[in-house]
Amino acid sequence: MSLRRIQTPLGPLWLQARAGLLTAILPHAPAPVAPTDTTGGSADSPLLDAAEAQIAALISGRRERITLPMSLPASPFAHCIWEAVLSTRPGELLPLADVARALSTTPSAVARGAAGNRLFLALPCHRLCAARGTTPWPGPGGNAGRARLRALEAAQAAQAGTGP
Repeated sequence: MSLRRIQTPLGPLWLQARAGLLTAILPHAPAPVAPTDTTGGSADSPLLDAAEAQIAALISGRRERITLPMSLPASPFAHCIWEAVLSTRPGELLPLADVARALSTTPSAVARGAAGNRLFLALPCHRLCAARGTTPWPGPGGNAGRARLRALEAAQAAQAGTGP
């Protein structure tokens, strides 16, 4: 396993890779790993280098998605949530109720499923929204992280003329 801490305009992020797959992009050190940078000489270092470059391009608006080999959630329910989220473009919001209706479940079940996202930015759970926007966000970065990402994407979409 390889672990790297990077600095971004959104704050520090932790990247984790194992066996050639990106396993985490988080705003905190993945448990139970001690918060130390272990970037030197690992077989996964090229993957972490590519992840760092793609994250920088994503945040700067030069890229819409992270396209690296990733360890995705195992449950069929989680896969359905991520398929819906990945169908959105930067700056676009996807109501929890729409995803819930498509999956024959409740918006709170979708929110709980999205809260387990360990691939912050690669699986853009910040694009999910509650009907009134008042539901606390349990995802990475909390409400402040979600607001920063939404504002960044909305500004980039407006500048590119691709906004919703």
